[in-house]
Amino acid sequence: MDPLAVRVVARFLAASLQHELETRFEKLLSYDPGNPPPDEVKAFRVWLASNFKLSGRVPKEGKLAQEELNRFWRGLETATEIGVQYSFSKWFGGLWRDRIKREIPNMLQYLTVEGTGKAPVFEKKVGSNTYVNMIGASADRFDGLIDVIEKVFSMLKDWHKKALDGGIHVVFAGPKDFRGTASGKYRSEQDQLWIRATAGGRIEKGGTGYGGLAYVIVHELGHRYDRKHGTKFDFDRPEWYTSRYSTNEGESFAELFALSNFGITTYKPEVVAKFEDLMTTGKMPATM
Repeated sequence: MDPLAVRVVARFLAASLQHELETRFEKLLSYDPGNPPPDEVKAFRVWLASNFKLSGRVPKEGKLAQEELNRFWRGLETATEIGVQYSFSKWFGGLWRDRIKREIPNMLQYLTVEGTGKAPVFEKKVGSNTYVNMIGASADRFDGLIDVIEKVFSMLKDWHKKALDGGIHVVFAGPKDFRGTASGKYRSEQDQLWIRATAGGRIEKGGTGYGGLAYVIVHELGHRYDRKHGTKFDFDRPEWYTSRYSTNEGESFAELFALSNFGITTYKPEVVAKFEDLMTTGKMPATM
């Protein structure tokens, strides 16, 4: 195609995108008072993430636009999680007018496929699992990250595999979405496994030993197993403690889940063996 024609088409698509962006949000504001239905807020969030690069590398001219849009996007998620107990138009309308609208030109130029030609694939299904690209990874790297996580899932043994029942939602996110240096986090409210992914390749370099990426992911899947299947036993008792981390409230089962899956004997192997026996037979060992 002629270069001039390409520019004309890009400008036309960008203008259409701006119009849809403004129309969609103005519709949400129109519900106030009473606030918009959570499903419509969620649909708007999905649309934003599908059309704009919310995180990842962008030219410095687009950094502020990306930061403002990402903050706005996360705020909308909170609204759908806890239920908006205040005026939607007051809170989000103000953010829209004061911070987002003025950045729309930069959003269109630096955060969209029309402006950069490098918009990533946002969501991909692999079997029953769904993967979300929140870091703006290229299509090739997105596929590579998915492959790493699928390989970790394939490491689940025997009854541990039930942690994946019904398919799992995996979100690749940046450091800002994590506290400290955690590699992964299971968000039970959304039934999502969030994985910390950075440009430096933290996922690709993750190990399989205690504290490595594979271990962390399987530990987090232990929380999912507990949420979906549960047990009638209380694992937050000292007799089930293994690693130092297991003494934290709600973490003992997940630690046992991961230790038993990988056969790690560094932390009280006799307790791990009893746990495995309990989960396999459903019967409490006589020595406990």
